[in-house]
Amino acid sequence: MPKRKQKHFGLIALLIFSCMLSMPGAEALGQLHTETKAITMEEFSSLIEAQQQSKTVEVSSAEDLDSLRSFLQKKPTGRGNVFVQTRDIVVSPYSYQYQEESGRTAIYYEGKAEAYYDAKADVYYADPTTKTAISYTWKTESFAPIGTDSDSTDPSWSYEGNGYKIEGIYQNRLKRSAWKSAGIFYNAKKISGVFVKNYFGYGKNVTDLGALGGNLLSIEGCRGENIELTLRHRGEDVAVGFVPYITGNITDTDVQADICVNNTEEESDCFGDVSVGIIAGGRSKKGVILNCSSSGHIENWNDLRGSVGGIAGSAAEISNCESNVKIGGMAVTVGGIVSCIAAGDVKNCVSRAQLCGDFQVAGGIAGSVPLHEYEVSDCRFEGSIRTDRSKSSYFNTDGTEALCYGGIIGKIPFTNEILIKDCINLGSVTMESSQSGAEISWDTGNKLGGIVGWIAGGEIVNCVNEGRLCNKQSAEQPVSGENTTVGGIAGYMKENDENSVLNCMNRGDVFNDNGSAGEIVGTMTGEDSEVCNIYAAGTASGSAVSNQVIGCEGKGVTRNCFTKESGGAGELCVLLNQWIHDFDVTKEYHTIVTPGGDEFQPWVVENGVLTLQRKPVITPTPTKTPVKTLPPTVTPLVTQTPTRTPVASLQSTRTPPVTQAPTKTPASSKSPIPSVTKKPVQSAAPAVTPKQSMLPELTPVPSVSPTADITNTPVSSASARETPSQNGLETVDQNTAKNQNTGKVTPSNGRKGLMAPVFTLKNRQNSRKQKYVQVTLEKYQGTYVEIRAKLKGQKYVRMKLKENRIKKLHGCIKFRYTVSGKRIYFKVRTYQIRKGKKIYSAVSAQKSIKTK
Repeated sequence: MPKRKQKHFGLIALLIFSCMLSMPGAEALGQLHTETKAITMEEFSSLIEAQQQSKTVEVSSAEDLDSLRSFLQKKPTGRGNVFVQTRDIVVSPYSYQYQEESGRTAIYYEGKAEAYYDAKADVYYADPTTKTAISYTWKTESFAPIGTDSDSTDPSWSYEGNGYKIEGIYQNRLKRSAWKSAGIFYNAKKISGVFVKNYFGYGKNVTDLGALGGNLLSIEGCRGENIELTLRHRGEDVAVGFVPYITGNITDTDVQADICVNNTEEESDCFGDVSVGIIAGGRSKKGVILNCSSSGHIENWNDLRGSVGGIAGSAAEISNCESNVKIGGMAVTVGGIVSCIAAGDVKNCVSRAQLCGDFQVAGGIAGSVPLHEYEVSDCRFEGSIRTDRSKSSYFNTDGTEALCYGGIIGKIPFTNEILIKDCINLGSVTMESSQSGAEISWDTGNKLGGIVGWIAGGEIVNCVNEGRLCNKQSAEQPVSGENTTVGGIAGYMKENDENSVLNCMNRGDVFNDNGSAGEIVGTMTGEDSEVCNIYAAGTASGSAVSNQVIGCEGKGVTRNCFTKESGGAGELCVLLNQWIHDFDVTKEYHTIVTPGGDEFQPWVVENGVLTLQRKPVITPTPTKTPVKTLPPTVTPLVTQTPTRTPVASLQSTRTPPVTQAPTKTPASSKSPIPSVTKKPVQSAAPAVTPKQSMLPELTPVPSVSPTADITNTPVSSASARETPSQNGLETVDQNTAKNQNTGKVTPSNGRKGLMAPVFTLKNRQNSRKQKYVQVTLEKYQGTYVEIRAKLKGQKYVRMKLKENRIKKLHGCIKFRYTVSGKRIYFKVRTYQIRKGKKIYSAVSAQKSIKTK
């Protein structure tokens, strides 16, 4: 068939496989494109029927979305088709921006502010500060979800957004019968690479509210920005989030959203469960949330059973996630990552959430773990938890329920053998009464802990608290009744033979002016509870009882517990490690395992300070901009400007390495979770096989003084041009990198081999706007360094360095690149020369970074 001239029509009927031009009906399709400006539903369905071998259809406009909606209403399963977005789609010229100072959302139309919406009051205003309400009429119709509303239909269709935007959506749901879930999509097999921007969703007396959609069996590589969700309900069980409830795995998704949930009647009693989260509302005991990040704010008001989480209200399993959310209002249970752990573990998560409101249970990572034997491990809290008891108008009005706040978990209410290990709290936990008024009476004392507020059954192992814990009352509003208990690791350990605090350390300040305070445990009441192998290096002060280990030693056992006054750092380090080796820990304490016998040394002295050896927490990097992967049609090692392609796949920029620090580090009893590798999205376009593998051009960044011109720095021809290896990776030379922080050399352990080095990767840019990847050795043994790099699916190649002495490099090596959007993987090992032989270290864990 003669070559046809390529044309752009922006129709959903365009198919992206070139082989279809030889299929039956191709000529008729070409005539249709030439003669019409739009495609009817009948034509669209006929086209799908005629092109079943491809099952791939382009989407490039708001009209195409309408056609897709009509098609799925006629063919609910989607017939296994994959709909591929090829450009940004603007549904309307609306945009939105939450203003934290006023608590109102600015509504813009064609860039001009038209109104300011107060979600809590459900009122529109003319400007951010006025108190005079206005009547606002929207200039676009409410967006209807794409997909069938029948849960009985097994969906087989997928949508690939490729990082392109769908923006300007207004969606108003005033009744349950129209759709079971709000959002763009409903009842799909998979949604990937969709970037939702400027979404305003309003729901009243409905069960679910979301932006991306509901009943989506798989979500991958999506993004949300300026997502505004407001739900006004009355006693119904509801779920609110970017995805309202979880029906499958959610991976590599980053969302910035502002959510407000409120009752429709101020005096109504609401007994419905409300699950709210930035990524997902919850209400599911299946699915995994992996490699996701959240930011924004959540307010939940006037609800007796609200569950609010920075990532999810409730979820099965959460790993490698990061939360930067502010949560206010009132709720029964609040967590920086998840409110309630429903059916799985929480691992490798970082929370910088700020929880400030009227909460009954609050945790920096998880609010509550009510059932089953789950694990919370390798997590870090860096935010704050705060409540003002004088303003508590909903919970504890009769003083019968304790408020439980913890840096990692707020409350473990039942005897479930929950395991909390390798976690660190750097955040603050504060409970205060700041105003004058009548005396507050508490029949049940409140519980504050650096790791767990209240624990009725479980083990806390290899954990560190460095945050400040404070229970403070106002002189004008005294508190009477049972005392509050505050502990650096656990606030309150209830009677149970499985309650244990093992191999933990507190460096934070513990203060309580209305009860007991302990650096490790506030109060321990169980006869079989244990606190073993502990180092208390902070402070503890309380109005009733204070102690550097246990504030109020009601019952239980303490063994091998030390304070700063017990001896020198080196002496205590030996005693703490010796206890683990002498005890049959595999029999009596199944959570402390000695993987290598005498080689396991969790306690170390660094710079004269006694600490646990490793910090187990990854630091995920949230996606800031939609990232698109170039198709494999680029000539290797050639500087190019990345361009959008119709079938580019969105890839996560999150890297799950284990970061280490010389201090403030709990030990990990297991090796860190390896990085998760996404399966690439299959391109619908024919790919040109490259002649070589593609690594962004790496060139050495010369070492210069701050005033030197980088272009005038001599670089040897050998270092500037190395012969590419057989797999296409260009090995380049590296000059000395001066004026950098010197890496800290770990003292040799005396054995023949050297420890695996620990390093970090960062994208940098110099004063001449040249971009480079900086490899920094944080912890190592040896004199020389070797660096290997690769692209996904290829073999590692050793990078040739002109200088490989670590001290000469000052621990930093730079590689300049010119191509954006490529993920490069690195491994490092070091060595030293003894009697003419190289003694190598173990190879480091793999880390990767995406070029910007």
